[in-house]
Amino acid sequence: PNQKQGNGMLITGQVNLDLKNLFATGKNLALEWQGYDVKSQLLNVLYFHPNVFKTPLHVDGGFHLLKQDTIFLQREFDFGLSLLSKSSNQIGFQTEFISSRLISTADLGNVEELPENTDYNLNYYGLNYWLSRFDNVDFPTRGYGLKINGSVGQKKIIQNPSFNQGVDLNSVQYKWAGELENFFMIYRNILLRTKLSGGYLQGNKLFQSDLFRIGGLRSL
Repeated sequence: PNQKQGNGMLITGQVNLDLKNLFATGKNLALEWQGYDVKSQLLNVLYFHPNVFKTPLHVDGGFHLLKQDTIFLQREFDFGLSLLSKSSNQIGFQTEFISSRLISTADLGNVEELPENTDYNLNYYGLNYWLSRFDNVDFPTRGYGLKINGSVGQKKIIQNPSFNQGVDLNSVQYKWAGELENFFMIYRNILLRTKLSGGYLQGNKLFQSDLFRIGGLRSL
């Protein structure tokens, strides 16, 4: 039931598409879409291209969109280069370009301080490391993997004429994230997969749109 409007029905949806080893070339394409609220949606598109020009160099890219109700719209483009070692470990460089914009400033006319959200651009640059001990990279049944990445970013707050910000518009922001994944063979084709993810943000001006999103629909 559409509780926000008091009547009618609300249709929500979730689509997860993960295509691995496209045309037996090792390429991966993934798409995730969630319509988890009346005016909110999330979209992630990822592409991975291994062994560029038959070298151990891998390339990946992605586009991420988050529309949070009538509050803000965030768009992110990321690009990465990684080098595969003989032991199936990877070390790489990554960059992210994030643009966050307020959808409405109707309630911010008399605000004297920075609100929970505002317009800003944020560029991250960082390194990542992937330790792989899986029996199969694309379809593992045993083993574990560890991913770690750290980035430093330059954030520029865009002056909004709807309210008086009165703060330094430029700041430095740091982000660390990690992921540990295990696969266990229980019986024949029955597997147990466990995964632990975590992250940390540090900066003088963190907004609601900066924060990590968790939960089944990532609505927290």
